[in-house]
Amino acid sequence: EVDAGTVADKYVAPSTLAGLYDNSTLATSGSEFYPLKVGGVFVKGIRKWGTLVGSAAFVPVVFTSAFPNAVFGIQVTVNASSTPATNYSSARDLTVNGATVGRDQNGSWWTAYGY
Repeated sequence: EVDAGTVADKYVAPSTLAGLYDNSTLATSGSEFYPLKVGGVFVKGIRKWGTLVGSAAFVPVVFTSAFPNAVFGIQVTVNASSTPATNYSSARDLTVNGATVGRDQNGSWWTAYGY
């Protein structure tokens, strides 16, 4: 009933949700888990992120662990601490294991979502 959203007078104990947040890391690169509803069922949503430094190029990003079911997308943000000479804020070849990500000469950040 709670998963289906058909009742408003039920609650979910915090201990039930605890497993959705296990093993989150909050650093320059890492991952976090959050409740996500897919096909009417709550699953463990996953967000992974990292930074890229070095000269402008397209470089492989390999996730520390694969997304177990699917990856929805990846976002790349250019470090605009100075005017970018080249803008590689894009990604291609996205799989549950990683992607090819554009890195600007000023650096870039990437964030991937899935479950």
